[in-house]
Parts: sequence; structure tokens; C-alpha cells
Amino acid sequence: MSADKIVKSLASDDKIARAVQQPGTRKTSDKRMSFEQNIAAQDEDDEEEEEEEDEEENVEGVEGKEAKERRADKPNKGPKIWDQWSKWSACSVTCGIGKITRWRHCVSGGCAPGEKEAQIKTCTLPSC
Repeated sequence: MSADKIVKSLASDDKIARAVQQPGTRKTSDKRMSFEQNIAAQDEDDEEEEEEEDEEENVEGVEGKEAKERRADKPNKGPKIWDQWSKWSACSVTCGIGKITRWRHCVSGGCAPGEKEAQIKTCTLPSC
């Protein structure tokens, strides 16, 4: 089988297709790489990307104690990222004027340990 046919058949594999810019070679800093070196270089790039992704632990979708433990392990840096707001609480009184509250927690970025925000609204129930 000719080299062109091999390259065309291998180019159907997305990983290899990204590595091959010209059949058999890729120009990098005025050096020409063989097809095998080209594929090996692409594999190394892919491995580095996977390692970087593994280092970025995703806390999204994790609830409760486990989420707090994972957040505690993360360094505080960058802009604050907040959880979704909780549901509104019940009114603080059974009659008259009271308040309702909801909370959200800082999950990453420049958060202080246990940092959270509250929103408070007035609630009005029938008078006592």
C-alpha cells in the first residue's frame, strides 16, 4: 500500500487527522517531522491536555458534605463563583410582617472559608 493511501486511511481517525497537516510531515520551527514523529508529538500534546483536565476537579453537581469537602481542598483564587440560590425559607412569623431568606455559598475563587450570601425579603401574613 502506498504512503498516500496509508495517510488517507489513517486520516479518518480524528486524532491522527489533527496531527497530519501534510501527508507524512508537519513543519515545526523549520524542522520537518516524519509521520511517526508527528503522531508521537500529537500524542504527547493530548496527554498533557488530559493531565491538565484531571488537575481541574469539577465540583458542579456535587451536593452537601462532599461538595464542602471538595471546596475546602481547593485554593482560593480568582473571581468568586457562587452556587445557585437556595429556595426561600418559610416566613419568620406566623402572622403579621416577617421575613423570608435564601442563601447561596461561594464555591471557588477568592472565597473566605464558609462564605455565603443571603437575600432577605419582607413577608406579610394575616394580622394576629
